[in-house]
Amino acid sequence: MSRKSILLSILALLIVIGAVVAYRVYTRVYDRYDGKVSVRIYVPEGTSESALRDTLETRLGDFGKNVFWVWKLQKADPKKAHGSYVVDIGENAIALSRRLRSGRQTPLRVTFNNIRTLDMLAERIASKMEWGADDFIAACDSVLPAKGFRKAQYTAAFLPDTYEFFWTTDAV
Repeated sequence: MSRKSILLSILALLIVIGAVVAYRVYTRVYDRYDGKVSVRIYVPEGTSESALRDTLETRLGDFGKNVFWVWKLQKADPKKAHGSYVVDIGENAIALSRRLRSGRQTPLRVTFNNIRTLDMLAERIASKMEWGADDFIAACDSVLPAKGFRKAQYTAAFLPDTYEFFWTTDAV
């Protein structure tokens, strides 16, 4: 074999290897979530990289592995991922990774009606939020008296309806 044919063979082999690697990267980056229903994932404050990986893999399977892989390639900070995110059917790995990296969480809807007591209201709202019912009651105690409400009137300060909040919104 001539030197030219050896160089061409090596070049052809490198091109094939490069094409295979490029294809593998492309399929991981643009992998689509193909679950039966949309999934909401929660990333609590102070979540570590390994905890985020576990959450993604547990809730999203192989798609979650690809999302985490892309997220790591983007050198993202787990502190910015704090929040709640809905993963819709057909969403690709890079889109979810970008949302996690930038903290663009999905709002959640909180609906309440037929509420008689402050405790019932606090439980209903806190069941959807990152904080607890006691945090909500403490927030009411710090804000509502300045607005002229007495403790017995606190529930009157909240109109029954559906509201949108981010999961990470403070109780105050």
